Amino acid sequence: MGLTPADLRIGPSSKGYKLAESSLIIAAAIFAFCLFVEFFFLTLGFSVMYKQVNSWQVIIHTLGVLCSIWMILDSWRYTTLYAIGFFCGIIPAIIEIGVTFDAVAHSKRESNY
Repeated sequence: MGLTPADLRIGPSSKGYKLAESSLIIAAAIFAFCLFVEFFFLTLGFSVMYKQVNSWQVIIHTLGVLCSIWMILDSWRYTTLYAIGFFCGIIPAIIEIGVTFDAVAHSKRESNY
């Protein structure tokens, strides 16, 4: 299979550009969804007393913002956003959900006594 002139095109109409654009949109949507889920569970208020978890989440989110800024300024590959989103978005959301369920289970155990 040979390359067609469309494959060699540079700019917004090229296949590589469209792949990168759709990949960035998907990564950003997944990351935004994780932040929304985390914010929702945070507003429930069950995880307020877990100070160490909250401190780590603030640190992880701060590192995520700094890495995102660095990625834009230093022109990293768009695939880096998946790693940033995983370590700074998905993992804190899972931790927040786990802490919320632990707090609810703990409150149910305490109310039985």
